[in-house]
Amino acid sequence: MPVINNTRIPVSLMVACLKDEMTIKEISEEYKLAEKDIEKAMEYVIEVLDAPYQEG
Repeated sequence: MPVINNTRIPVSLMVACLKDEMTIKEISEEYKLAEKDIEKAMEYVIEVLDAPYQEG
């Protein structure tokens, strides 16, 4: 399971928080994460979701 760098916090939890309408700032404060780490996690999610469409 993918996690935020140097933590045990799953990327899927960040997606769930966003689904529940939390802001990146709120997530950052709640889980004591840098906002840039949350943004990187969301970039990872986008890459994973786009991967099947990027292949030849």
